[in-house]
Amino acid sequence: MRFLLVMIVSIFLFTACSKPHIGMEYEYAITSAKAKSIITGVTTRKELDEMFGPPEAKMRSEKKIIYFYKDYNLNAVWVTFDNNEVVTDIDWFD
Repeated sequence: MRFLLVMIVSIFLFTACSKPHIGMEYEYAITSAKAKSIITGVTTRKELDEMFGPPEAKMRSEKKIIYFYKDYNLNAVWVTFDNNEVVTDIDWFD
């Protein structure tokens, strides 16, 4: 009985540390190919919204706009735009 309890607890501990993956492709998935297709000075906010869906968070200052996109697999993209909503910087994590 003790062995069974240890096994069950171990399974929960090991699966809790793994990165979740829902195992399905979907339109707004953040992939390395999509992230690499973003060109600073060219790509617009509208294009990113079409690519990744609505952002999780938006921040605005006088000189820049920052959007945070996240997908179901917890891949994330931080994008900085100028006041014309053109990408000036990008950081992505998979």
